Amino acid sequence: MSEDLIPFQSFPDIQDHREVLKATSLQINKDAGEEWINTSDELSPELIYQAVREQINIMCDCNVPGLVRLFYRVDLPEQTVRQVIEHDDPGSVVDQLTYLLVRREALKVFYRMSYSA
Repeated sequence: MSEDLIPFQSFPDIQDHREVLKATSLQINKDAGEEWINTSDELSPELIYQAVREQINIMCDCNVPGLVRLFYRVDLPEQTVRQVIEHDDPGSVVDQLTYLLVRREALKVFYRMSYSA
């Protein structure tokens, strides 16, 4: 999961994986508008995924409009989110939404790092 979730292999010029993980966590926290991930902890793709999954699960139960706004801020295509919600097994919806959000945020970080060098 971690290799596909945060695609380090797609950006071989970026060698500092810890920096990518921290920047991805900071980007998620920024877009969420609160601290979902403690960036002072030792970060891993799995830790990021679990922290985001927990928050998305809570939002699915208590704050669906806020979740929709978050997906908009993260720039997840509405059609992709709708497809996950309508066609995936209800038990895997939170997992799929988490995957999409974390991967999108990681890609933002990779592109920013690639083009700022």
